[in-house]
Amino acid sequence: MNTNKFTISWGDFSRYRSSMFGLSIIGIMVFHHFEHIRSAHLLLKSEQFWDYYIGSTGVDFFLFLSGMGLFYSLTKNDDICQFYKKRLVRILPAYLLVSMPFFAWRDFIHLHTGILIFHVAFLL
Repeated sequence: MNTNKFTISWGDFSRYRSSMFGLSIIGIMVFHHFEHIRSAHLLLKSEQFWDYYIGSTGVDFFLFLSGMGLFYSLTKNDDICQFYKKRLVRILPAYLLVSMPFFAWRDFIHLHTGILIFHVAFLL
């Protein structure tokens, strides 16, 4: 008699985190794909399952996994200032890399508002 049972533990979330993030991102992409189809009035009745259940579940699962990761990261070190400093060092360079060219294009080329508005955009 086989007594092996399929069990899921909290450690499995950590072990398979990348795969689960990938599946949830694919779900989000499917959701946005069908959202564009719906806005063009091309969504068939049979495709609504993918739109409502698969796509919206991807967003929920992505947020759940992100929250679990933040929780375990915070429990490793109880110093809240160190926690936020570590997050800032990880997120700020990517944010600046993407946002500075966008705001420069928008304020100097597209809207012609100049340096004052460009500077204010980074303070918000």
